[in-house]
Amino acid sequence: MRSSWPWLVTFALVALTSTGCAKGVASMSVTQIAPAGLEPQDVVGVVVVNGTEAMEQKWAQRVSKCVDHVLDRARAKVRVMRASDTTPNVSSLPFDEDSAWQALAADAGFRQSAGMLGLQYLVAVSISEYTGPSMSKAEFGRGGDVFGIDISSNRELTVNVKAVVVDLKNARLAARVSGGGRGNSRQGMILLYLVIPIPYWSTTSSFDPACRKLGMGVALALVHRTSDPEVVSACPFVDFVKDDNWDDMVEKVLRLRGNTVLFPEDASASIYAEKFWRDVRARVYRCETRKSP
Repeated sequence: MRSSWPWLVTFALVALTSTGCAKGVASMSVTQIAPAGLEPQDVVGVVVVNGTEAMEQKWAQRVSKCVDHVLDRARAKVRVMRASDTTPNVSSLPFDEDSAWQALAADAGFRQSAGMLGLQYLVAVSISEYTGPSMSKAEFGRGGDVFGIDISSNRELTVNVKAVVVDLKNARLAARVSGGGRGNSRQGMILLYLVIPIPYWSTTSSFDPACRKLGMGVALALVHRTSDPEVVSACPFVDFVKDDNWDDMVEKVLRLRGNTVLFPEDASASIYAEKFWRDVRARVYRCETRKSP
C-alpha cells in the first residue's frame, strides 16, 4: 500500500504557505490647490483628526513613518502631533470643507501656535476602515489515498486615508491627498481524513499600501512643477532630472533637495500627467518660499 505521508506533508505545506501577511492593493489621488515648495529642514507636522486620543496617536505614528519615508530624502523633519496640540483643535474642523482649512491657515492665532511648534506644514489626516461580511466556503479534495475538507472564511478589508496639506509659510491650503487600500483576511482549517485539523490564516494589509500611497501623495503636493521660466527666474538651479514618471521624478528631486521642476517647452503637454509618453529631462530648482512671521 502506498504511504500517505507525502500527501499529508503536501497538505501541511499548503496550509503553512497560506499563513502570514501580505501586501494589499492601493490607489492614490492628489488635488493641488496651491503651489508649495518643501525646503531642507522644513518641519512637517502629522496629526490624525478622527477617533479617540489613543487611536489618533497610534495612527499618527504609522502615517508619519509613511510620510517621513519619502520626505527624508529632502532632509525634511516629520513630527507626530496630537489634535489638542493646535489652537484651535483641528479635530473640530469639518474635514471635507476647503474653506474651513483655508480660514484656519489664515488665522493669526493658529499660525502663531504652529510657529511655536516649529511647523512649516501641517498634514491633517482622517482614516476610515471597513471590514466586510464573512464569506465562508467548504471544498472537498482527494489525492490518492489522502482526502480532506478545506473549510475557510474570507473578509474584505478596505481603508481610506485622506489628508489636507496646509502651507503655514504662505497661510493657505496647499493640497488634498487620498490613499485607498484593499486587502482581505482569510482563515480556515483543512480536515485531513475529516478528523486531522490543520489550521491556517492569511491577511493582506489594506492600511499599509494606502499609507505608503498617502506618503508619496504628500511628497507630490510639496514639489511644484511648471513650464513657465518666470516662476524660477529668482531660484538657484540645482540639477537636471530625467524620467518618464512623475512619482519617480519627484523622488529624484527630493534627493537633490529641490522643490520646483521646470519642464521643457516640448514636454509642456506632460506637465500634469502622472506618466509621460517618453523620458522627460527637466530642470530642478530650489526656490525660497515665504516664512510665516
